[in-house]
Amino acid sequence: PEYGYYTTRKEVFGQEGDFVTSPEISQMFGELVGVWCVSMWEKMGKPSELRIVELGPGTGALMADLLRAAQRFDQFFKSIKVTFVEL
Repeated sequence: PEYGYYTTRKEVFGQEGDFVTSPEISQMFGELVGVWCVSMWEKMGKPSELRIVELGPGTGALMADLLRAAQRFDQFFKSIKVTFVEL
């Protein structure tokens, strides 16, 4: 995104920034979200296509961590389509 919050500010995190989000602190949060997505996909009957939408992806750390965990589940990983929405 050209005009998103994270791309138009130099310091978003830390003393000069506004806040810190869970994915920026530890990759474990995103990885656990990824494993949860696999669990929900299984409960849905393992559909051949599943869209994962992240609103306000910022640096993309959450989705990167989610996808890293999801790669361990081949059938799930092949079924997902990822969409980012940045306003």
